[in-house]
Amino acid sequence: MSKNIIVFVVFSLCLIALESSLSSIIFPSKYFPDLAVILISYISLNYSQNISISASFFLGLIQDLSTGIYLGPNSLGAILSSSCIKSLSKNLFSEQILSTCILIFIASLIKTTSSFILIYFFDRSGDHDFFSILDFIYKAISSSVVGSIVFLFLVKSKKKHRA
Repeated sequence: MSKNIIVFVVFSLCLIALESSLSSIIFPSKYFPDLAVILISYISLNYSQNISISASFFLGLIQDLSTGIYLGPNSLGAILSSSCIKSLSKNLFSEQILSTCILIFIASLIKTTSSFILIYFFDRSGDHDFFSILDFIYKAISSSVVGSIVFLFLVKSKKKHRA
């Protein structure tokens, strides 16, 4: 169990470093897929609620620390996303690509919107960038497309290991 935790922490740190370093190269920075939401979705679908909430809080905390602005908005968004995925996944078949696409889309919208609302209330000076609803939707679309591709590879690799 402790080996799994160490692997998760190292993988999370690499994921956040990858997201912050490649965001301006591959996609416009506003529309870069939220890799943390993809990992949160995977963990929420495959592990218990206690593990998924703890892991999503940790991922959100790492994102908050990497931005260096406020501590809490990404953590709250990650926890809300994980809870939403956990409750919606009871009604959806998670190995279908369309259902994972929809789940990641909804989770990304929840995480981005809740993070933005908290940052807005923390900083009312107006110095932060203004995002429109379309920016949230474009980011959620990019996250859901990339996440669906990642889930497709993960499901195929899981089936190979079982055989």
